[in-house]
Amino acid sequence: MTDDERRAFENLILLCTVHHKVVDGPRRDSYQPELLQQWKRDNEPAEGIEALEAAGLTDAVLEKVLEHVLAKVGPKREIEVSLGPGFMATLVGALLTSDLETMYRILDINEHLKVHQLVLVAEIRNTGTLAVSIAAIDLWLVLGDPQKPAHFTLMGRNDFPVQNPQLSHRLADGDAMSWLTKMETIIEMVSSAKAAGLDVAGVRAKARLATGEEVESELMTWVEPD
Repeated sequence: MTDDERRAFENLILLCTVHHKVVDGPRRDSYQPELLQQWKRDNEPAEGIEALEAAGLTDAVLEKVLEHVLAKVGPKREIEVSLGPGFMATLVGALLTSDLETMYRILDINEHLKVHQLVLVAEIRNTGTLAVSIAAIDLWLVLGDPQKPAHFTLMGRNDFPVQNPQLSHRLADGDAMSWLTKMETIIEMVSSAKAAGLDVAGVRAKARLATGEEVESELMTWVEPD
């Protein structure tokens, strides 16, 4: 069977992986067209291809189905952003903890860790199938009611120009990056907000893409140290 014959709509057959590896692969010349056509007849309605048309499968319907499938599984740009506290245990990175209460508890138990710089760590992960360019990363204080919050930020601040990647930063699909900010920077922001009579609900990280899209982390609840 020639390639043109294989491509013909009336000869289309959906078969298993083994078939494609054997029949369509190295032994494709060992199977006569008549045998393949017989396999097809044995595994389709007696009415043949007309049965699909009777069931409502038209070219227009098939096109819409394919567009829907491609929209769901095709290339997409998607990132996830998370934010958590940690401390600089090494010169090149930070040890991340789950939340502020947990970090304070760890430091109370391990006095020797208090010599390390406390930080907030924003993690950006590319969970899509397209590369993305991270143009900026900001930390925002969420003030007042989290459901109807006000925000305050120092946009574009970089407390660790050596450890933090240079922006804009390209993330291939499946890659991740971290962005560190000194805890004392956030404490100063919290103090300024409270001095103005504002309640601080927590902190969010926001990643801004070169395409103009913005993705925020979940709210990290702010807890004052004892």
